[in-house]
Amino acid sequence: MAIATQAQILKVLKAFNPWWATGAVHPDFTKHYRRFAYYEAMKRLEQRDLRRTVVLTGTRRVGKTTIQYQMIDTLLKRGVPPQRIVFISLDHPMLKLSGLDDILDCYHANVWADKDCYYFFDEVQYASEWDKWMKTIYDLQPSTQMVATGSASPALIKGSTESGAGRWSVIQVPTLSFFEYCALIGVDTPELGPDIRPTAFLKMTQQERTSVMMKLDGIQNHFSRYLQVGGFPELALASNDLMAQQIMREDVVDKVLKRDLPSLYKIRSATELERIFLYLCNVSSEIVSFTAIAKELSGVSRPTVRPKEWNSGSADIKRSLAVKSAIVLICSTLDSRLLWLCTTPFGLPSEPEVKRIIAASSGCCLTCARRGASR
Repeated sequence: MAIATQAQILKVLKAFNPWWATGAVHPDFTKHYRRFAYYEAMKRLEQRDLRRTVVLTGTRRVGKTTIQYQMIDTLLKRGVPPQRIVFISLDHPMLKLSGLDDILDCYHANVWADKDCYYFFDEVQYASEWDKWMKTIYDLQPSTQMVATGSASPALIKGSTESGAGRWSVIQVPTLSFFEYCALIGVDTPELGPDIRPTAFLKMTQQERTSVMMKLDGIQNHFSRYLQVGGFPELALASNDLMAQQIMREDVVDKVLKRDLPSLYKIRSATELERIFLYLCNVSSEIVSFTAIAKELSGVSRPTVRPKEWNSGSADIKRSLAVKSAIVLICSTLDSRLLWLCTTPFGLPSEPEVKRIIAASSGCCLTCARRGASR
């Protein structure tokens, strides 16, 4: 017998989908600023001849759920019937007790009978065998459009390469670029011209470099604050920077290091992982060796620091994945936090990569992350 009854499931769905009654998304959910990932997601949702399920992935608090609400708001304003759109937050306690098939059966039995609808799954990784269900829906319901979000990026990317091959596109939602940060808080950015990039400074004269820096002088204080709290939309709009930093530590860093990564990679010591993470943050601008990390962090062995290495030409030795996960995480974070350094000025969007989209991102740190993941 099912733990959650259909009446209980329907009650939760009505709470998550107020537009069934009002016909509109509440303005507090849609916000006023739309990130680059929103436009990438809408472009793929509207591409009917190349049907793809859209999967938004990224760390907590970067605005994935807000992007879904903005997409729903756009569909409603285009005349899509409100009952044709269902938003399902799969981390809700009641929905965790239900199978995805039970939730969808309840929706179709009580709200919208046809399958020509839009499914919006939030935190889809909480659903049992979510990738197989999404594959089944894609194959058996050709008129159904799906958009999903998830905070466990490696799990979602793995699912996309297995069940999702040729069926969905993964769009990584990074933390705010400096350009997005300025647009969010209403700061005017100086006009530098499309040809100005960090690498161009090497060929500039001293007078040209001074001219550029004078133009940037007005936003220097904003950039300093951006490095402290600006990566997350909610925190960027906060009036108390100290509290914003504390919330970032509690909601993002602690949960990722002490819960997400240990459960995902079966890491035995979350304390060692946190120490390595903090060490890498402090030396992120330096050349770091595995031996130096093990030496300076007493109690952490070199095999733990370097999880996989060659042993005099013999076969690979299997090691803990703790540090490799941390290195990939750090590089990915730096890639998204410092977009303006590795794309166009101020993090303006560049051409997305093929297969896996990283909204407004393509840079050197991402290359480092891939190298770490391939070792």
